[in-house]
Amino acid sequence: MQPWLPAPLQTVIGLLLFGGLPLRDRWQLLDAIERSWEGDPALPQNLDQRTAEEWLAERKQSERARADVWTPLARFLIGDDVTTISAAALVSVFTRCLLTARRHARLAVPTDTLHDLLLSPLAARLARTGATIRFNTATVLLQIENDRVTGVRLRDGTTLTADYYIMALPHRQLTAILPERVLTHYSYFQQLTQLSDSPALTVHLRIDTALQAPRVVLFARRTFHWLVSRPGPRRSGTVISVVATGKPELFERTDQDLIALALDELAYAYPGSEAIKLLDSQVVREPRAFLTMSPGTRVLRPLPQSPFRNLLIGGDWTDTGLPATLESAIISGTRCAEMILAKKE
Repeated sequence: MQPWLPAPLQTVIGLLLFGGLPLRDRWQLLDAIERSWEGDPALPQNLDQRTAEEWLAERKQSERARADVWTPLARFLIGDDVTTISAAALVSVFTRCLLTARRHARLAVPTDTLHDLLLSPLAARLARTGATIRFNTATVLLQIENDRVTGVRLRDGTTLTADYYIMALPHRQLTAILPERVLTHYSYFQQLTQLSDSPALTVHLRIDTALQAPRVVLFARRTFHWLVSRPGPRRSGTVISVVATGKPELFERTDQDLIALALDELAYAYPGSEAIKLLDSQVVREPRAFLTMSPGTRVLRPLPQSPFRNLLIGGDWTDTGLPATLESAIISGTRCAEMILAKKE
């Protein structure tokens, strides 16, 4: 639990009290944090071209600190190991979450599903404004003439038209519906083909026992990388989500193997919980869960305004200054809406 102090003091005191590292490593961590906060020395200009591992080693972060502190944080906040992500991604997220306003370090664990929490209320509000929502409607081609988008052709052959278009598709799906001449002519779209995605595997467990929840546990040197627990439906039992990122080899394991591994992680996080009764389970494999923040990625993420004046590009993977998270998606959508409103004024 973080001390009730303003940033960055809450991070400093929290690390001083952290018993998971030897005192020497804690002092090295504090020194790196203090220097990053004060800008002494100034951060190098090539952070986006280097891995976080290289930069941390240069900052005298021990192998143990990198494995037991920085890697779990990087996995949880950015989705990949410090050997994969850029130093710029780590510095940006770490600074925002732990060295700025205290509220930026808060974690929210919703008890409702994403559908109930966001999607249903949003659909209801859009319906009240007269918007039409089409489910299971695939787009096959973005029609473009001169400097404007003229329509969106659907799989059933119909075409939808509008004054402005916001394409909030994953980058691979977006490039797939562009005319070939557009994809090859504009560097704005060409660079999207250089982006890559990281996998994530989640095992959801529903147990009959009421454990401490909500709770977030980061793992170091384990098969899975973090665990989130929350009260079960109608406050009955507990729902645990155990997550591994950047490990495509886990996809080849059977569901039963993965559930057994997840139960091991649960017992590790909650000592004495080995005798719990498992009520239900689900394994979710996402081969392309989120954007890989590897060196060089930052300059490839697009701004909202495309080369076509009535086409904006949205999504968590666009250039928001954050990793490809839900917060990033919200920022992207807000920016697109504001740009369209500004064009109409």
